[in-house]
Amino acid sequence: MKRLRLILLILTAVVVPHLTFAQSNKLNIEGIRALQSDLSASVYSRNDIAGKACALVKVAFTQPGAEFEGNVIGTTEYKAGEYWVYITAGSKYLKMKHADYTPLMIRFDETTVGPVKSKNVYGVKVAGSALSSVSGGEAEFRIAHQNYDNNEYEIAVTWLEKAAKKGHPIAPNDLAILYQHGIGVPVNWTAAQEYYRQCGNDFGASSYYRILNIYINQYHFDEHEYLKMMTGSLPTIFFELDESEIRRDDKLILKYVANKIRSNPNSVYLIHAYQPNITGTEAINQRILQQRAKNVYNYLVSCGVPPAQLSIQSQMAGGIDVNEAALYSAVMIERM
Repeated sequence: MKRLRLILLILTAVVVPHLTFAQSNKLNIEGIRALQSDLSASVYSRNDIAGKACALVKVAFTQPGAEFEGNVIGTTEYKAGEYWVYITAGSKYLKMKHADYTPLMIRFDETTVGPVKSKNVYGVKVAGSALSSVSGGEAEFRIAHQNYDNNEYEIAVTWLEKAAKKGHPIAPNDLAILYQHGIGVPVNWTAAQEYYRQCGNDFGASSYYRILNIYINQYHFDEHEYLKMMTGSLPTIFFELDESEIRRDDKLILKYVANKIRSNPNSVYLIHAYQPNITGTEAINQRILQQRAKNVYNYLVSCGVPPAQLSIQSQMAGGIDVNEAALYSAVMIERM
């Protein structure tokens, strides 16, 4: 069972194509000011859970569908091109999200306004750029990865699907990876296989399509058994045999892993490096093991994971068949 679990963990190894994070479809703040003569916060007052009157932020933005996060109290109202958002007194920021744009952080504490005050009204004017004229789904692809970089995985999937429908060459590969590993969507291997087929041999997709097929055909597992075995585990970082460098593709999945670790600040995660002892000398393999673990550790820390949340362990994988060797050239990350 332990050996099978290791194989399952290794098979979650992900390669995501190199991405360019463009700045199209970005929300921009055109102004923030205190509306001293506006009495709306007093006339239409709303209290927080402690009974203290909130501040009211009026966000001028012409498109419906925006959502707000932060110390928001009650339901946000949209009135003729203006969002009324009530937030607790002392709040320093407000996050604005819209499916067509990269999320925007509205920082009151970085302006002359300062943290908002009880019963005060604030005006924020926001404008969004239109979709760029880039053809072939490139604009949608960029928006998808802007959202992915902001941990908005479900929105990223939506935009990748739009990009794929417009014929973007890399979008199907990304969707296959997300569906295969359940990032932003439930695990769905049928969908993953279909998206892999759409991109064929381009962008290195075929190797991971082959891994998925090995898992299904050689180990005879389906999504439900996979989910049972993988409970509490994070995607594995997969290396070429005898290599320890984290490729650009792997860095994106480590951003996802880092986000998951940061969301559990009271947990410690084990970075467990493996290397099959079938090539080179034991000394060489030990160096590879240690460097893999160190590289993953350093990158997670660079993504904001506190060092206290990480522990390192390395292990030589003996008795491995040469046909399975590539599956054991990996680093697994699990909650301890």
